[in-house]
Amino acid sequence: MQCRNSSIVVGNLKFYAQMLGRDNMSGSWFMWCQMAPNQWNREDGVPLEHQEEWTIDELKAQKILVLEGRLKKPVKIHGVVDFPLWDFIPVSNYIYPVLHGEIGLVNNALDAFIDIIDDNIKVLTDEEKTFRNTTIFADAAWETAADELKHFKDERSLVDIRFYEVLKSDIKDRLKEEITQDEKTELLHEMQEIQQAVLDIKAQ
Repeated sequence: MQCRNSSIVVGNLKFYAQMLGRDNMSGSWFMWCQMAPNQWNREDGVPLEHQEEWTIDELKAQKILVLEGRLKKPVKIHGVVDFPLWDFIPVSNYIYPVLHGEIGLVNNALDAFIDIIDDNIKVLTDEEKTFRNTTIFADAAWETAADELKHFKDERSLVDIRFYEVLKSDIKDRLKEEITQDEKTELLHEMQEIQQAVLDIKAQ
């Protein structure tokens, strides 16, 4: 008896984009079909000729066209950034993340509700709306930059510690050699300085 196995992928949209070679693409592009934002966002529905689904082979072909310079405009590139990492799982086997869909719907409803308040209850000028939106974007950018700075410091600390470990290993090897007492004292002093430097890095 033979059983046919089928692999499926479950995760969030960012993970899907990474696996399908579409990391950091605009959020306006659809993950499963080739529709442009002005196509899937139409109130009168989407024509059938615009509903073609992505396949792994088509994603690869699209990336090749980009590399060859035959596709340059974003509207033609369709958010394809790289070759798919997992090219053994069909695009259709990526399960739609319901939670992301619910969050998007709630966010849209909340934005529409805030627009109603702004236009009819607490009337804001266009300048005030611009300042408010700019503040929101600035806060998000600051949080992203803070996370990237922390990651950079963590990576740099690991590199520094590895460097000091190499120096310590070199000093230990030199201490095993036939050296004068003054040289040994100087090496031990260097060892203490390195150990203190490592402790200072870990304390940061």
